[in-house]
Amino acid sequence: MARCEKLIRKARQAPGSLRFEEACRLARCLGFEQVRRTRGSHRVFKRPGVRGLVNLQDRDGSAVAYQVRQILALADEHGLFED
Repeated sequence: MARCEKLIRKARQAPGSLRFEEACRLARCLGFEQVRRTRGSHRVFKRPGVRGLVNLQDRDGSAVAYQVRQILALADEHGLFED
């Protein structure tokens, strides 16, 4: 869990600095699961109890900052953080 906490802290401080794979790991740390129909440069995640989907886009290995902020906002809204 310390790894997830470190990743959450990094995402909050600088959402544009996350690599795409880190953003996907962040979503999984927060309980989101990847939707099977995902193809190409986008990954779509869903979580039981959270309405809507989270879309993450790979831009040359980096995550898109506003999409990382959306994940954090959903997590805040639904109380997914343990701190």
